[in-house]
Amino acid sequence: MTPSQRIKKYLKERGVTQASVARRIGMSESKLSLSLSGKRGLTLNEFEKICRVLEVSPNTFVAAKEDLKEGHYYENVS
Repeated sequence: MTPSQRIKKYLKERGVTQASVARRIGMSESKLSLSLSGKRGLTLNEFEKICRVLEVSPNTFVAAKEDLKEGHYYENVS
């Protein structure tokens, strides 16, 4: 599972919309949508803000063994 997929999973689990996250972190909804679709990378600052809003540790996104087997890596988080 990629970081974007994990973020989407947490959004759904918490009943939080992309629009509300974008608003809370000072990002446009379209920019967040592009980031979560893999068409745009997230800055480290943006990533940390999203983690705070979702109340998850950035460590949650450290590669798990199954991610490495599937060839997922975290090029979008910079």
